[in-house]
Amino acid sequence: ATIYNMTQDMYFCTIDEAIAASQTEDDDVLMIPAGTYSGCIHVTKTIILEPMGTVVLNCLLMEGPLKTMTLMGDVTIDNLTLTDGKIHTNGHNIKCGTITGGDVDSYIVTD
Repeated sequence: ATIYNMTQDMYFCTIDEAIAASQTEDDDVLMIPAGTYSGCIHVTKTIILEPMGTVVLNCLLMEGPLKTMTLMGDVTIDNLTLTDGKIHTNGHNIKCGTITGGDVDSYIVTD
């Protein structure tokens, strides 16, 4: 599936590629087509994920100090590792199989 950076009007092959791209800046909106995504996604920037249907992420590593991931839809994450940063559910559901890492001082999951 193609990942669309709506803010920059650019397409990427993977979510990781879209986040890591030098063109992707903090607060960009990434539209994620429905599907199951294997591999581990590293969130190192402040981004907004907008799932376009049912999105299942095999692995997500939240490791951006002072960075935030905001959800604009429901997401399932099989393995969530919280090292640093914040996840705002924005009133949507985040379903996790396994959560590891961090402590209450290093990450926040909130509406």
